[in-house]
Amino acid sequence: PPHWVPLPLLYEAMVKEDPSSGMPRGYMSLVRASGDGNPTSSVLFVLTLREGFDESALRSIRRFFANVKLSKETKQRAVKKNNENAQLQQQQQQQRSKKTKR
Repeated sequence: PPHWVPLPLLYEAMVKEDPSSGMPRGYMSLVRASGDGNPTSSVLFVLTLREGFDESALRSIRRFFANVKLSKETKQRAVKKNNENAQLQQQQQQQRSKKTKR
């Protein structure tokens, strides 16, 4: 995460040229999956790939995430937090709807 690294060092790392592709290394953005508050297949994040993404890098990313193992407690906490966030979003949306009706 960028908050672990000073921003100038993060930028410097992203613009370095990858010797195998001749392209800058770039970055990967992980965002929480949207939905009804119930993660499907324990998916908590969505990775969106832009055009021109290196297929070998994609295979490495898939292997990495396929091998990530969460403890039962961690999964339960993640689902609980996701449900709490969904409820909060629903409450906020209801409040906005009430304000627009006035």
